Amino acid sequence: MGDQTGQRLDEAGFEMMVAPVDIIIPLRAVDFDRFEISLASYRHFWKLTHHISLFCRPEEKDEAARRFKAEDVSVFDKREICGPAWDIKRGWFRAQVVKMAAAKTLDGDFYLPSDPDIIVTREVTPATFFRDGRAPYYPERTLDQSVTPHEPDRFYSQQAIDKSWKPFCERLGFQFPERLVPRMVTPLSVQTARLSTEKLAEILGVVDWREAWRELCQSMRPSDFALYYLVGKATGNLAHFHYEQAFLGKNIRTIEEGAAWRPEECFRDGHTWFAIAVESKSGVSPEELRIRLRSWIPGLERKSA
Repeated sequence: MGDQTGQRLDEAGFEMMVAPVDIIIPLRAVDFDRFEISLASYRHFWKLTHHISLFCRPEEKDEAARRFKAEDVSVFDKREICGPAWDIKRGWFRAQVVKMAAAKTLDGDFYLPSDPDIIVTREVTPATFFRDGRAPYYPERTLDQSVTPHEPDRFYSQQAIDKSWKPFCERLGFQFPERLVPRMVTPLSVQTARLSTEKLAEILGVVDWREAWRELCQSMRPSDFALYYLVGKATGNLAHFHYEQAFLGKNIRTIEEGAAWRPEECFRDGHTWFAIAVESKSGVSPEELRIRLRSWIPGLERKSA
C-alpha cells in the first residue's frame, strides 16, 4: 500500500502507488452486446493501468473469447473460480463469488469488480480518482438518510434488513451497523477483499470460504458488498484504503427511468459520477444504447460481428 501521510503526489506518483487496477466482470452470453458498449467506455475513459478479466460459463467461454479476447482482455471459466460454490442456484450469488475470489489472483492494491452494464462516463486517472493512495467509497448513512433518487430503497427496506443484513451479521458474529452504505461499483482493496474471505472461512470453520458461501445461500441472501463493508469496518481497513465520495454512479433500472434518461447529463462537466449502469430492465436495448452514447464514446458507430 502506498504512502498514507496525506501528501499529494503527481499523477505519475499515484500511478506507481495504485497500478494496476484490474477489472473483474462475470459475463453471460445474454449480456455480450451490452458489454461490448461497456468495454468501449473502459478503453476510452479508464486511464488507470488495467487488465479486464471476464468470467463466463463453460459453454459460453469460447464465444466470449472470440468476441472479446485481446491484449487487454482475458476470458476465464467461471466454474473454476467458483469451485464448490458453482452449484449455487442463483447466478447473482455466483457472480459475488467471482468478484471476491478474483482478489487472490491479483497483484495490485485495488481492483474493480464490475458488471457488463457499467458504462464509464468520465476520464478516470490516478490523480483524479485516488487521494493519497485511497480509492473512493460511498459515505455511510443512517437508515433514515439512505433512500434518495440515487440509492434504491431495496437495499434499505425492512425486508432487505430482515432477510439479508441482520441474519448475515448474526451468522458471522457482527453487530448490526447503525450506518450503512449503498451497494455500488467502486475499486476495492485487494488486501481487504482477501481478508474478508479468510475471515468468513475462519468464522464458519471451513477451509474454503466458497463452501461457506454456498451454505449461507441456502438460508439467507448473503452479500459480497456487506462482507467487505463489515470486515473493513471491524479492521479499520475501510478508512485506511478508502475516502468518502458521494454520488459515484447512477443506475437506470426501470422502464420509466430508461424513458426519462438523458445521456448528456452523465457526460457533463462537474458531476461526480464516474459511471452509470443501464440495466436491461430499463427497456433501453443495446442497439438503442449504442446510438444514444456514440457522441461521447468512440467505437460505437457500428456493432462488431
